[in-house]
Amino acid sequence: MRQRGLGNSSSQIQRKLQERHTEVWLQKTVQYLTDCKGIASAVTCSLILPVTFESAPSMPSVPKQRWLMQVYAQDVLQRLDEIKATITSQYASEGFGLGPMIEGLIKRYRVAGVAPPEVLYVDRDCCGNTLLRRMFEEWEQMIIRLDVWHFMRRFAVGCTTDSHQLYATLMSRLSHCIFMWDQVDLTALKKAKHAELEANWKPTSEADVLRCISRNELALHCRRTTRGTKETLALIESHIQAFDGDAGRDTMGVPLINSARMREILKSQRKHVACIQDPVGVQLYMQTGTVVKGGHRLPTYRCARGSTSLESFHLHLNRFIPGTLASDTFFQAYLLDGLARWNEDRAVAATTDEQQPHSYNHLLRHAVNTLAEEVMGKKIIPYVGPRKYTGELIGVEYLYQQTGKVLQDYKLAIEESETTEVGIEVDESYAELEEFQDITVPTFDTERTPVASSQASVSAASSPTPPVTSSISSLSVVPPSPVTSPVTSSISSLSVVPP
Repeated sequence: MRQRGLGNSSSQIQRKLQERHTEVWLQKTVQYLTDCKGIASAVTCSLILPVTFESAPSMPSVPKQRWLMQVYAQDVLQRLDEIKATITSQYASEGFGLGPMIEGLIKRYRVAGVAPPEVLYVDRDCCGNTLLRRMFEEWEQMIIRLDVWHFMRRFAVGCTTDSHQLYATLMSRLSHCIFMWDQVDLTALKKAKHAELEANWKPTSEADVLRCISRNELALHCRRTTRGTKETLALIESHIQAFDGDAGRDTMGVPLINSARMREILKSQRKHVACIQDPVGVQLYMQTGTVVKGGHRLPTYRCARGSTSLESFHLHLNRFIPGTLASDTFFQAYLLDGLARWNEDRAVAATTDEQQPHSYNHLLRHAVNTLAEEVMGKKIIPYVGPRKYTGELIGVEYLYQQTGKVLQDYKLAIEESETTEVGIEVDESYAELEEFQDITVPTFDTERTPVASSQASVSAASSPTPPVTSSISSLSVVPPSPVTSPVTSSISSLSVVPP
């Protein structure tokens, strides 16, 4: 039950245990009866009187789902201080509700002696002397940028419906109006894809190669940069005009764009085109490794631009809480344990490619390292040592602090659950959630280069230090290069990278 995900709620675990225990019991019963049969045959052959056998032992009952939930909650309770110490983010509403959370984040950077983030990506309040800017007044050098995904979604409101036949084409080409690919990376990917297709005896024309390059391959192997305010604005206006009126009608004659509404959107969003441009001098890509494709070795990149990683994390966040029913106490237990494990996994993935011991027990790992240093003079498990809980509110605690409600004591909640159905969930779902699709990455099968597009290439050098993204209610922070051990932690609409 510690491993968060769909299909591992207490009810599902109980059913799996029931099935597995039944199979083992049946196997042992078959073994027992087979031995009895052999003995009976031997007795019969030796003309000895028939022998009787005792019945096979009945199968012990498997604990109910409520008992499993109680054990899990007690396990979390015993590690509560340790779990809270590893979590450095908070659940928060937007506006003034973010104040305490932002104060805690700034304090954490200050105490750790780490330079403030260089860029903060937001879904609104990107320009001017906004409330958000005043909240971060201590980080006066930090640049605030508007997330491109949210910027594009504003233009989607100007469409009559997202089920229109030309809607996907409009959004894909809108992304091309904002970004341009690094020509060196793109050329290398084309060559690798061409060789891969040739190896499989497939057609290898230029159009076939572009059509076979997926959105994920583009995002993984190619860097992008924004085109600049003037060019971007010109391309967006030209692009919208190309799909407006009769040119944007489908086979049923339905127009794609609501002309009056789109004009108002374009008028209000002109000033924000400058807010989506990449900050000068800030490294947004890091090379994470290389892969071989079609005999060519291609670099793989991770991008820290925008809040796409936060939007994707929302899908995983749902999986921390299995089922559809849970009390606030057990919801908090699921949340804390899931976040602590998520942080641990992201830290390992961001700092090393080596295989690590798969354990989340910090105290046990610390004990192993302590003994190893005394006996062998060195640590044998990568581990930074026990951490100290900052006292900040987390998850449901933060929500209740804003509403004046008090989270029930864990021990009392467990005692109540022994006699009631508190915190018991039912999870009948086996279907995986659809992964978050980044509409800012176009595909070549729907993309056509606008007439006024720039042919300039981007030469963004990869940084040896991984850029770290931190987001607060769809805000995303890119800290400077001195931060070398990024750990992403999120609760609800919140993602924070500790110093």
